[in-house]
Amino acid sequence: MIPIKINTLFEFIDFLDEKKETFILYNGNFDKAIAFNKEKLNFNPKNSFSDRIEYEKLDKLKNKEFDKVWRNVTILINKKATDLGIQKVYNAWYFGSEYELKNKATFEDLSIIKEHLDTYFAFRDVGRHYFNQIFFSDLDRFLIDIAEYFGNKYNDKFKDNPKKINDLAEAVEHLKKTGEITPPIPLDNVDINRQQSNIQAPPEPQQKPKKKKKDTLWFKVGLLFANGKMEKYYSDNGKAMSSKYTAGKIADEVNLPKGEKYILGTLQGYKSDKNIYNNRDKMISIIEHCENADIEVHKSFLEKLPPETI
Repeated sequence: MIPIKINTLFEFIDFLDEKKETFILYNGNFDKAIAFNKEKLNFNPKNSFSDRIEYEKLDKLKNKEFDKVWRNVTILINKKATDLGIQKVYNAWYFGSEYELKNKATFEDLSIIKEHLDTYFAFRDVGRHYFNQIFFSDLDRFLIDIAEYFGNKYNDKFKDNPKKINDLAEAVEHLKKTGEITPPIPLDNVDINRQQSNIQAPPEPQQKPKKKKKDTLWFKVGLLFANGKMEKYYSDNGKAMSSKYTAGKIADEVNLPKGEKYILGTLQGYKSDKNIYNNRDKMISIIEHCENADIEVHKSFLEKLPPETI
C-alpha cells in the first residue's frame, strides 16, 4: 500500500515530468544568472567608479536572467508544491509516510514506486534547482532513501557533498574564506561574452558597512507579508485591512512600531512606495531571502508579484 502523502508526492513528480520540456528551455537563463553573479563578485563598487559601473551592469544582467526563470519556472514549481502541501519534504511529516511505505508496500506497488523514482531523477538529470535548492536537496535525499530501500541506485551526484557549493549565499561565503568560487552547476556552453577580470575578490569593508537590506524597515514589513503572518489582518474579502485593527495596533503586535506606514500602505493597497506590492524588485529580494533561509513564501505574496516591465 502506498501512503496518501507519498501518492501526493508522486503527483508532484508527474507535474515536473509534464512541465519538464518547458522548464529546461530556461536552463540557459539559469546558467547565465549564476555566471553573471560569479563575475560580479570580481568587482567592488566601493573601490572605484569603473568597478561600480561594471558591478551594477552585471547585477542587472543577472537579475534579468533570474527573473525569466522565476516567472516561468520557479513560481510554477512553488505554487504546485504549495497546493499539494509538500513545501518542506524532509521533515517528520514525511518520515512517517516513509516508514509506512517501507513497511506496507506490496509487490504490486513496486512498479509504481520505481516508475516515479525514475521519472524524478530523469528530471533532475536535465533540470536545475531553479532557485529552489533547499527544496530539491531535501527531495533528493528523501527519494534516495526510498530508492535505496527498494534496491534502486541513482547517480551519486545527488548525494550530499559538503565540498560542493549549491547556493549563491554559500558561494559568497566560500569566496570570502578562500578567494575562490565553485559554481553550483556546470557552466559549460554558457557564453557570457565578456573577458575574465583579474581583480581580487572584494575585501572586507574597513568602514562602517552600509545598512543591510534585511535590516531595512520595508524589508522587515515585507517579510511578514511574505511568510503569511499578516494574512489575519485582512478583511474577509482579503483586499483591505480589517476594521478590527489599526495600522498602529498591528505595528505594535508585530513589534515593528516604526513600520506603521508600510503596514497601512500594503494592507490598504495604496499606490505609493509604502505598498510593498508596488515594488517588484523589493518583492524579489524578499522572496530570494525566504528561499535562502528556508522560509515558506505564502501563495498570496507570490500571486501579487508585479509582472516584469519591458
